[in-house]
Amino acid sequence: MIIKKLNIISFGKFKNKTIELKDGINIIYGKNEAGKSTIQGFIKAMFYGMNSQKKSIRENERKRYMPWSGEKMQGELIYEETDGNEYIIKRSFGNTRKEDQGEIIHCITGEKIRAINVIEPGKEILGLNEEGFNKTLFIKQLGLEIKRGKGDEILEKLTNLVEIEGEEGSYEKAIKVLEEAKRFITTPRKTGKLDGLKLELEELNREYSDSVRLSKEGIEEQLELNKLQEKKFELRAHINKLELYKKHIKRIKLHKEYKEILEYLKKSDELNREKEKVEEDLLSDKGIIDKNFIDSIKEEYRGYNQLKDIYIEREESKNQVEESLKTKKEEFHKYEKFNNLDEEVERKVISLCLEKKNIEERIKEVQDIEKELSTLECNLKTLKDKYEVLEPILGFRGRIEGIFYDYENKLKELKYKMDNTHIDYKLIDEKHVYEKNKRKNLIFSICSFITIPFIFAIKFLKAYEGYLIFPFIFVPMCLTLFFVKRERKNSKALSNIHKEILKDKEVLSLNETIASIEKDLEQYYKASGAKDYKDFLIKLRNLEDIKENIDKLKVKIEEKLIQKENYQPEVLKENLQNINKYLQFILEHTESQDIEEFLMKNKEFKLLNNQIVILNSELNNILKSIDHINEEIEIKERNIKEKIMRVSKGNISIEVVSEEIERLEEKLKEKQDIENRLKNIDSSYRLLLKDRDLEKMREEIGDILKEDIEENFKDEEMLDEALKEKNKELLNTEKRLKDVENSIENKFIGKRRITDIEENMESVKNEISELEYRLQCINIAYETLIECFKELQRDFGPLLNNKVSKILCSITMNNYNEVKVSEEYSIKLRDNNENTIVDAEYLSNGTLDQIYFALRMAFVDLIFNQNESVPIFLDEAFMQYDDDRLMKVLDYIQSIESNRQIIIFTCQRREIDIIKQDSNIIYI
Repeated sequence: MIIKKLNIISFGKFKNKTIELKDGINIIYGKNEAGKSTIQGFIKAMFYGMNSQKKSIRENERKRYMPWSGEKMQGELIYEETDGNEYIIKRSFGNTRKEDQGEIIHCITGEKIRAINVIEPGKEILGLNEEGFNKTLFIKQLGLEIKRGKGDEILEKLTNLVEIEGEEGSYEKAIKVLEEAKRFITTPRKTGKLDGLKLELEELNREYSDSVRLSKEGIEEQLELNKLQEKKFELRAHINKLELYKKHIKRIKLHKEYKEILEYLKKSDELNREKEKVEEDLLSDKGIIDKNFIDSIKEEYRGYNQLKDIYIEREESKNQVEESLKTKKEEFHKYEKFNNLDEEVERKVISLCLEKKNIEERIKEVQDIEKELSTLECNLKTLKDKYEVLEPILGFRGRIEGIFYDYENKLKELKYKMDNTHIDYKLIDEKHVYEKNKRKNLIFSICSFITIPFIFAIKFLKAYEGYLIFPFIFVPMCLTLFFVKRERKNSKALSNIHKEILKDKEVLSLNETIASIEKDLEQYYKASGAKDYKDFLIKLRNLEDIKENIDKLKVKIEEKLIQKENYQPEVLKENLQNINKYLQFILEHTESQDIEEFLMKNKEFKLLNNQIVILNSELNNILKSIDHINEEIEIKERNIKEKIMRVSKGNISIEVVSEEIERLEEKLKEKQDIENRLKNIDSSYRLLLKDRDLEKMREEIGDILKEDIEENFKDEEMLDEALKEKNKELLNTEKRLKDVENSIENKFIGKRRITDIEENMESVKNEISELEYRLQCINIAYETLIECFKELQRDFGPLLNNKVSKILCSITMNNYNEVKVSEEYSIKLRDNNENTIVDAEYLSNGTLDQIYFALRMAFVDLIFNQNESVPIFLDEAFMQYDDDRLMKVLDYIQSIESNRQIIIFTCQRREIDIIKQDSNIIYI
């Protein structure tokens, strides 16, 4: 798994920040406060969320990285699995964990990946929890040292590697399961299942004792209850006899009541006949209809009316949709030409536009090459012209060089002579100057002299005043005198110079020879177009340079021609012409001014087409709905008619159903009124009858006469008094009976039967026995697992020590070996120089960092397969390294970058300077 891209939408100081990462080494460089820690926090939050709830801002990521603008922290992390599939982790974080949201989707299909826990996806993606991630893959500034924590995942994974491949087994998990099982059974605080069962058994024993005691008390009360019930029976029998005797006394009243009862029976018969008449109108094939039957008809009719209303609404909706569809089709008529185009025409046009732009850029490059060719050819022509001018002197270059050789020797000889004679040879140069001045003076003297007569002639011709012409005469005269005097001085100086030079004839001979050589050279430098001897020498020396430059220009021109040929300009122009023809066809066919207008029209065409499809679908649904409603209406109408026909015995139109329902309701109401009157009569009848039957009243009177009444009562009052006493005694007996019954019942309220308690006790005892056996097994398994784990650690230790030793030797130039790592990750190692075992804590901070770096890399190599690519984060991990140590550790990192993605965060340029060529540098 490697990280491909970070898209920080808002997190800390960053907003809409994108960071592209590659496989191998990535260096994220930035000064302090540039945001390196924020990027690290973003990566950890995407993998493991924000779980800190501490008040300190430095220790609470949620507070620390919340944007000051108040918006949610959110972003995306794109990663690639070993199978080549790419996924996106999208997460947002609020003020609390409840507000956090996230999802993991496939980059291509957009399908949500539900198999990965979105709260802490790092557990599934990297196979590590947050603590394991911090101890292996994430190495922070001055934080390489590792300490074992509770439930250490790293030790679990390494131990599992000894006996099994993968991580299906786990010692810590097994221990945790056994401890949980043990805590489920029993705990020191007596809250386990076994502890609860023992307490429950004690409660059952107490309940059993209470039930036995209450059972004994209940037997005595049951005997008293039986006696009270016998007494109650005797009192009721005696009271009944007195009642019969009282009825015998009141037989006259009974006869009168009997006549009244017969009157009520007569009225009842009349009402029954009326009721039968009404029921004939309410009679159906299944008997007398009731309110439920009428309500069912009303409900059906109500449903029928509702369906009719819905039908009207659907018809209105259908009309509206048809109108909208008609409008859309009219609009769609403008885009009929788009129907003839390919469905992929938009994509094809966009692709061709991009291709056209690319071809135009390549044609422009060809034009640039042609411009460069033109410039190079122009420069070549210029050099050739220069070379052609100088080419004639190549034939006699040897002669020219000989002349220059003689010229240099003569000049040297002349210089020697001049240095060793008394003549001031500067006079030779002055001679030339004086000769030039002599000519000038002669010319100016003649001009001044001629001016004077010319002025006098003007005087006589124009007749000017004398004082006006005087300045014109005086000035030429003064100039004439000045130049004459200067000429005499120059002649004298030239005479002296000539005398001095004549004193040394050899020098004169050298001067003449040099002048002859210069004259001879003059014809050559004039032929070459040189200004002077110096320019001629420069051109002569540059002749070879010109030829070399001509050859170079020819090579460059050949390269440019090949480069131009590689572009295949004719093919490019042909392709561009074909693209333009196709695009022009599209624009003309769709009557579009440009591509943007075409794309806009095509978009409108697709939108309108989709709307028409949707409207057609909606219209079809409405038509289906109307058909369905019609069917429902027909069913409702048929059901209503069938029910009405059961009572009306004829065919009734649906329009008069409501009237028929009203008629039936009135008949039903009339029936109910009759029944109420019958009920009142029956109530009065029963009140007079006093729950007796008329036919039995005579028999009752006869029975009363046959009853054996021991008491003799003078009148009815004495009989009532006797009844009162007996009823009072019966009442007291019943009260006592009730009290005894309540006492018996209350004794066992909330109490179970003894047999139930005994069954429960037996069940609890069996469960206690089973849990005690299970606890014994768990203890044996726990002790056995600890012993096995210690054996595994003895096997795992050398593997880890060997791995750490190899890595440490490679980054410390074999200064240390025989590394020994304890269960708590404390380290001892052998110093090769001293040949002694030393504790790592006694070494320098830089060496200690190297040791723990080697330990972390060993963890990564052991936990993750060599072919499994995982990201390793290094945050200023090499601050305490000197240059040599840094070179060694970076060499090691470069050796593992083929199967590890390395992401280095640094504020120093040392790492960049060392591995700049082999890494992806990201500046923030």
